[in-house]
Order: sequence, then C-alpha cells, then structure tokens
Amino acid sequence: GLMASYYPDFMVETQKNIYLIETKSDKDLKDIKLKQKQKSTIDFIKRINNLSEELREFKTWAYLLLGETQFYSLVMYFSNTNFAMSRVT
Repeated sequence: GLMASYYPDFMVETQKNIYLIETKSDKDLKDIKLKQKQKSTIDFIKRINNLSEELREFKTWAYLLLGETQFYSLVMYFSNTNFAMSRVT
C-alpha cells in the first residue's frame, strides 16, 4: 500500500541524487515500527526510481537512516565546509 503522509527529517538534493534522510536516537534504530517505516520508505523510493528519468528530473532517489551518533558526526564534518542542508518542515 501507499504510505500515509510521509515527511522525512531532511531532503538533500545533489546534481544526480535526491536523498530522503531520517534521523533517530541510537536506541531506537532497532525498533520494529521503525523497521516497518524503513521498509515502506524503501518501497516508495523503488517506485519513484521506476518512473521515467524525465519524471524524476534525471535523478536517482535514495533513503538514508542515521542514528544520532552518525548524524552529529556528519553535522560536525559539514559545519567545517560550505555545504548547506535544510530541515524539511
């Protein structure tokens, strides 16, 4: 079935890709509900990537799940660069 109202924490668009990024606490990474949401999101991404390249603006979509430790490591890394990332609201 289709996902009901899905809003990722972040969307990052590059020249070739669009990433849907979810962040969770490290302790919640093994939660069964999170695993179900992850599976649904991956299925959604596969359906998008099966569309014609023109409909998806010649970009490949991907899903990324980050625990808090990974997320804050990336934030520290990117805070030292000119990379800009904005939160989806």
